[in-house]
Amino acid sequence: MDDPTGVVGFCQRVRPRLVGTLSLLCGDGDVAEELAQETLARVWLRWARVRELDEPLAVAWTYRVAINLGNSWLRRRVAERQARARLVAREAGARLDPDPADAWPSGRRWPPCPGGSGPRSSCATTPTCLWPRSRT
Repeated sequence: MDDPTGVVGFCQRVRPRLVGTLSLLCGDGDVAEELAQETLARVWLRWARVRELDEPLAVAWTYRVAINLGNSWLRRRVAERQARARLVAREAGARLDPDPADAWPSGRRWPPCPGGSGPRSSCATTPTCLWPRSRT
């Protein structure tokens, strides 16, 4: 990319739309601004490689970084909400359902399939069978 103003000019051109895109993704303008700043900081750190790209590719790379950061922020927010809900339920004395991954101790085999004669009967290959495929 042939840019006489360098990274500053690139960031000034990309920033307004980047903040708008992240606002739509996150639903929060302040978070969008922070994520855009983090994205542009990463552009600055990798400018030696980014400046060699054509303008559309450099912008696409920048947006990919921004979307990845936005998705990570959303995943953390969902995990935080779930953790808070579990905490509130625990404090209220509610019995929480166990995590399905912890429901069966490791090192044990699942009991035989209820629809067949063995641990892996032919019923497990039908779309309606809900018995686990493998669990050892």
